[in-house]
Amino acid sequence: MTKTDNDDAGMTAALVRTVLILLLVIPGCHVFDRTPDWNEYNYVTSLECHETLNELPPCCPPVDHIRIAKPSALSPLTPSNYMDAEPAPMHLADAISGSLTQSEIVRTIIGPDQAGTAATGFDPVIQEAIARQSLAAFDPQLSLSQNWSTDNQPGAPEFDRANTRLSLDRSFISGANVNLGFTSDYAFAPALPLPASYRSRLELGVTQPLLRGAGPTINRVPLVIARASAGSSLWDFRSALQSQIRSIETAYRNLYAAQESVRVLEEVVALAKDVVRVQKHRVALKASVEADQAQAESQLASLEQSLIQAISSMLGSETLLRNLLGWPATDGRRIVAVDRPFTAPFSVDWDSALVTAINHRPDIAQQRLSVLIREQLLVQARNNLMPQADLIGLLRTHGEHNTLDSSVDTALGGGFGDGAIGFSVNLPLRNHGAGGAAQAAELQLLRARALFRQTVHTASHELTNVVRDIQATQEQYAAAAKRLEAAEVFLTGAKARYANPRAGSQLLLLLSVYLGALNDYATATTSANNVLAQYNVALVRFEEAQGTLLQANNVYIGEDVASVLPTGLYDQFVRRFSASDLNDAFPGVGTVNVHQVGPVEVKAE
Repeated sequence: MTKTDNDDAGMTAALVRTVLILLLVIPGCHVFDRTPDWNEYNYVTSLECHETLNELPPCCPPVDHIRIAKPSALSPLTPSNYMDAEPAPMHLADAISGSLTQSEIVRTIIGPDQAGTAATGFDPVIQEAIARQSLAAFDPQLSLSQNWSTDNQPGAPEFDRANTRLSLDRSFISGANVNLGFTSDYAFAPALPLPASYRSRLELGVTQPLLRGAGPTINRVPLVIARASAGSSLWDFRSALQSQIRSIETAYRNLYAAQESVRVLEEVVALAKDVVRVQKHRVALKASVEADQAQAESQLASLEQSLIQAISSMLGSETLLRNLLGWPATDGRRIVAVDRPFTAPFSVDWDSALVTAINHRPDIAQQRLSVLIREQLLVQARNNLMPQADLIGLLRTHGEHNTLDSSVDTALGGGFGDGAIGFSVNLPLRNHGAGGAAQAAELQLLRARALFRQTVHTASHELTNVVRDIQATQEQYAAAAKRLEAAEVFLTGAKARYANPRAGSQLLLLLSVYLGALNDYATATTSANNVLAQYNVALVRFEEAQGTLLQANNVYIGEDVASVLPTGLYDQFVRRFSASDLNDAFPGVGTVNVHQVGPVEVKAE
C-alpha cells in the first residue's frame, strides 16, 4: 500500500470517528439514561401541588406537569369567626402599590365578587420581542460551505477536488443588497508535473432596486408596523392597568362601606338587645305583655339577620380585594380599610376633560396606531404597483497557484479580474394582484380613520355618562346624608322617650317608634355608605374615562424608548431594545416614535 493510500485510509477512519462522535454528542447524554416509554408521548398537562414553587431542573425539564404553590390551609373567615382574625389596617395607596409590585398578573373585577385576569406583565414585552424580529431583514448573513470529491475514471487521470465558499451578505435601508464572497477551488492530480492547483476568487456583488423596493421609506415600513404594534400592546397593557386600579379602588371603597355598615348595625343590635332586656323586665313586673316582648325580639332577630348579611358582604368585599391583590383567600388576618372616602363636591371643565380624553385614552391611542399601520401598508401596496427594476453590479478578481497563500495573494493584488454591470426589469402587463391589494389597502385606511372618529365619538358619550353619574350620586349622597342626620335625631329622641316615658304615655307606641327608629337609622347608614362608595367609584371611572387614572394614583409607565430597565414587578423578565439599536444596526433608519414598556413605580404622595 502506498503512502497516499495510507493517508486516504487514515483520513477516512478519522472522518468515520468524527461522525460517530457527533451522532453521540448532538442528541445529548440523556438518551442513554432514559428508557423509552409510551407515557412520555402523552401531552395531557396535569397539575401537581407543592409546598413551594420550585424551579425546573436546568436539563431535561419535565413537561407532563405544572407545579403550583400550595393554597392556604386556614379555614375561610365567616360571620362567626371573623373577629378571631388579626386586623390588618390598609391604606388605598398600599393596596394599589401591592397589586403592581407583587404579581405579574393584571386582575380586574369581571362580576359581583369575582375577579379575572385582564392581562399580564409579559404581554407588552412579548410584543416588543416580536417587534425586534423586524430587524432581521437587515442582519448580515455569513455563509460557509466546504465540499470534497474524488474523480477516478478509466482512461483518465485521477483527480481530488475541494471547494471552499465564504460569503457575507447584507441588505440596507436603501433596498440595496451587497454580497462579498471568497471562493477557493482545489485540484490534485498525482499524474501531473504540478499535482496541486489552487484557484481563488474574490467577488463583490451589488443589487440596487430602482423602483419597487427602492428607498428608506418603503424599507422602513416593516419596522414602523412592528414598533406600532408593540406600542398598541403597551396601550392595551395601560388600559388593563387602569382597569386593575379602578377594580382595586372599587373593592376598597365597597369594603370601607361594608365595614361602616357592620359597625353601625352592631351598635343598633346592641340597642335592640337592651330593648329586649327591658321588655323582659317589664313583663316580669306585669307592666307589659309578652306580645310587646315578642315584638322587640322579632325586631332584634331582623337586625341580627341584617348584621350577618352585612358581615358576609364585608368578608366578600375583603376576599375580592385579596383576589385583586394576589393574596391568599385566608392568611389569619383581616383587612381593615382605613382611608375615608371623598365627600368634596365634584366640578369639571368639560372642554378640558374631552381634550384630555382624546390625548390620553388607550383606545383612542390604539386607533391612532391602527391608522398609522394602515398608512404604512398603503405605502407598501402602492410601491408594489411599480415595476421591478434593479441595477446590478459585479466585480471579481482571480488568482491561481500551486499553494493557497500565493493564490490568495494574486487575487488580492487585482492583477486578474473582471466586472459586469447591468439592469433587469420585470414589468407585469396586467398587474391585477398589486392593483387589487392597493385598492384594498386604501379602503382599509379609510375604514381605520372612520373607526378612529367613532372611537372619539364613543369616548365623548362615555365621558358624558360618567359625569352624569357623578352628579347624580353626588346629589344622592347629599339626600342620604340629610336622611342619616334626621334618622340619628329621630333615634336619639325615640330612645329618650322610650327610656323615660311620660305619665299616660302608651308604652307599646313608644316601643314601636323606638324599634322603627333603630331600623330606620341602620337603613339610612347603610344607604349613605353605599352611595358614598358609588360616588368615589364614579370619580375613579371619570379618571379612567379620561385615560389619566394611572397619573392620578402616581403610577407611571416609562414611555421613553431609551428608558432604563424596569424595577419591581418586571425586572426579572423584561428585556427591551431602544431606538438606538436601529441606528447602530444601520445608520439612516432614524427613530420610530412609538411607546414602549418602561419601569412601573408607585410614588408616595
